Amino acid sequence: MKLPASWNGENNLKLIDALFTSASAVCGTGLITVDTAQYGRFGQIVIAALIQLGGLGLISFSYFYLVLQSKGPSIKGGRVKNPLFVSVFHSISAFCNAGFSTFSNSLESYRGSYTINITIMLLIISGGTGFVVFRDVLKTLLRINHKRHLTAHSKILLQTSTFLVTGGAIIIFLIENSHYLVDAGIWIRTKT
Repeated sequence: MKLPASWNGENNLKLIDALFTSASAVCGTGLITVDTAQYGRFGQIVIAALIQLGGLGLISFSYFYLVLQSKGPSIKGGRVKNPLFVSVFHSISAFCNAGFSTFSNSLESYRGSYTINITIMLLIISGGTGFVVFRDVLKTLLRINHKRHLTAHSKILLQTSTFLVTGGAIIIFLIENSHYLVDAGIWIRTKT
């Protein structure tokens, strides 16, 4: 994070800021002391990689390392196009619930885009739900091993997540209905 290619900001990046950003990325907290948009492309790649490593977890990473250590990843030359990189970065950040963005105003400029907002919301919910619950739901739906019911863990997680997402959306809508969105119609409110 302290390499010159990592930083594009006006002032030098302090070591404490680089360490804080790295720890925040691995832990998925989304807290920053300096704007992520000020990092260079290399720095943003490092942040995305740290988010992904933190999201996978130490055990998963160790497993993949041991299984794949004989086959090193081969990345052939070529520049990653900006839209592709931005998409991958935000997908990783959303799935790992990290809250990082390569834009200074986060995704505020895209608040009217249903495609981007729904995709980000689904990635956040999917990442929070986890692979164990997905496997349980899939086994139940396909009746693999004659499984007919979800485990208690999956039921609790799905019910709680549904309650929190819908309850939170309703509360935010009711609060903002008479403040920030007071002059907008119901359909415009969902697009602004």
